[in-house]
Amino acid sequence: MDWKIEAFLAGSGIKITHIVAGFSAGLVRLFFVGGGFISGMFSILVGLVITLNVSPSAYFVLVHYFPWADDPRTEHSVVFFVGIVGLFGCEGVIKKAKEWKDNPKFPGGLKP
Repeated sequence: MDWKIEAFLAGSGIKITHIVAGFSAGLVRLFFVGGGFISGMFSILVGLVITLNVSPSAYFVLVHYFPWADDPRTEHSVVFFVGIVGLFGCEGVIKKAKEWKDNPKFPGGLKP
């Protein structure tokens, strides 16, 4: 059986550049925030998941409103940007959840 990874990725709608951008976003987050090996691997994994799921939609919306942005270089930068923003956004949500766990408050002064 002559199975090619490129054919599988193309059939799945996954671009290798999105994988590279997600991996790179995870590495950048690791270098900026720090952490150990496990933290770095999860950063890379989350970066991959975010870029593979969100980037096609984000690029479609960008090209829809800004037709001049229909260029592969623009697509690669959008994918990387989505990965970075997604990583730091996920980290912020996790920090807020940890804060809420220690001191749960609902809006309006309601107690849980």
